Amino acid sequence: MNKRFKSICVLTAILVTAAMITACGGPTPSEAAGSFFKGVKAQDASAIEKAYDGKAKWVGTEDLESAFSVGDTKLTKSQKKVISNLTERLLKFSYQVTDEQIDGDKATVKVTFTTYKFGNMITSVFTDFKAEAVDRAVAGKTYTDKDLTRMVINELKANNATLTDKNKKKTVTVNLKKTGGRWKVTKMSAEAVDAMLGGIVTALETINDATDTGSEE
Repeated sequence: MNKRFKSICVLTAILVTAAMITACGGPTPSEAAGSFFKGVKAQDASAIEKAYDGKAKWVGTEDLESAFSVGDTKLTKSQKKVISNLTERLLKFSYQVTDEQIDGDKATVKVTFTTYKFGNMITSVFTDFKAEAVDRAVAGKTYTDKDLTRMVINELKANNATLTDKNKKKTVTVNLKKTGGRWKVTKMSAEAVDAMLGGIVTALETINDATDTGSEE
């Protein structure tokens, strides 16, 4: 009788422990962050939604088309393909999640992104574009917004082709919080987004600032 009672107690303890493990289970902050970035790379809206606390919006092809067109110029099919190729390469970033820190319902992880040097490439695009525009102006040639857009896209295509190695690394902090019993990535900082995209955000902002300053002068 005692042996049977003891066996029941042991079995109960095992079942209770299993129930606790199940109840407390689920992705860790590191695993949640990994799922989020995996979802971004695959453009999997469902996966992103499960691991992100907020409305995730990828800066996609249409946004980049606007960044590389002048005025109201509509891109041709071949020009859109150049932008599409850039978008696909932006999504080829690699990531490593480390240094998980948990404080109640909040957590942080370190994420090291390895990407192509998109920031340097974009800077070269506009440097080359500006040089070509100046040469044309000196030669007395005029050009429309359509001409300028064609020049920018051609430079983008040529410079993007020079990126052969993913050798840009940057480590940033990513925040998470527990929502509904699950860890989710909160809104990423501008620094983290820029690191994920190989410096392209900073490069475009610098170019826009320089353009605005030039326009004011």
